[in-house]
Amino acid sequence: MIRNAIATTLFLAVASPCVAGQWVKSDDKGLSVYNLRDGQKQINMACDPEALWDPPEYHVTVSDGRTFLAGDRAEVKSGRETITLPLSGDSFLAGKDTKHWNKLVAMLTKPGTVTFRDGKSEIAVKIDAAIKNDCMK
Repeated sequence: MIRNAIATTLFLAVASPCVAGQWVKSDDKGLSVYNLRDGQKQINMACDPEALWDPPEYHVTVSDGRTFLAGDRAEVKSGRETITLPLSGDSFLAGKDTKHWNKLVAMLTKPGTVTFRDGKSEIAVKIDAAIKNDCMK
């Protein structure tokens, strides 16, 4: 049930208006939802800083406009930093690994290009400006 609600929130975020390379924040049923579009490529981040869901849910999805990241793991690169994180369905989840989650959030919320590789595809997204967020755990 919780996962369906989060998935619906992220799906609806695809249709929300975004300025290219700029994060746009909205709130949906108490969740903080951040969307960024770079051409057809898109990053969606849903965060539950007030623990409205039990347990709290934090997700990041990445799409090239046609498909989402797939597989068990994906590599994320920004500047000189590279991390590899597990995927659950098409999402990065915060889970218990707060160190890597917080690094992912930091990479996604500062200017620069972030590249995602899932073994089959590569998606590079340009982020034009930083955004304050409530997604750190």
